[in-house]
Amino acid sequence: MTNEQIIELAEQRCKAHAVLLQLKRGEYLFREGDTPDSLYLIERGIVKVSQTTTEGDYVTFFLRSDGESTGLTEAVLGRKRLRHAQCLTDCAVHRLPSEIIGELMSEPAIAHGLLLKLSTSFLKMQENFTGLSRLSVASRLKSLLRHFAKVREDGLWDVALPITHEEISNVIGCSRQKTTELLSTWKREGLVQYSRDRFVVIDWAAMEAC
Repeated sequence: MTNEQIIELAEQRCKAHAVLLQLKRGEYLFREGDTPDSLYLIERGIVKVSQTTTEGDYVTFFLRSDGESTGLTEAVLGRKRLRHAQCLTDCAVHRLPSEIIGELMSEPAIAHGLLLKLSTSFLKMQENFTGLSRLSVASRLKSLLRHFAKVREDGLWDVALPITHEEISNVIGCSRQKTTELLSTWKREGLVQYSRDRFVVIDWAAMEAC
């Protein structure tokens, strides 16, 4: 079996013992300081993982979406939550209690699959950090938009990313001003259209080339 197949097998076994939650935009999976009682597997939607600063502000670190998970490390180690996990959209999320995780982890195949999933997640984080240091701000922003974009029948791309310019800046590692300047430039050049609740990429090829 491939690593992907092993991970998929573990996920299916976990989902079979989990409760499927239908959450509304703005609801929390967990908050910073909570006792870790579950692993969350995202079936549909976008979840923002953030942390509170010493000044009381929120800093967004990650965005999790379809097929991804959050909360496994603390659930396995039994450590209090270090971050918040909040739904940015309406979400369908499988909640697997920690005690069941322990039971499933006694099965070598499931333990292997969850370890691979956790390792894949950490590798993705390392790649993101590498991108922050090596790619231009424009390239990082394009990569983020593409990750959440879906092509429409008319050839345009809808980007389901309901977060503020400030939060985008946190994720890609730049100032809010730089993010706003880039998006404004692309809009002025006719490459994108956006409003408070809608973002459309009109010409990916032209935007990638600029």
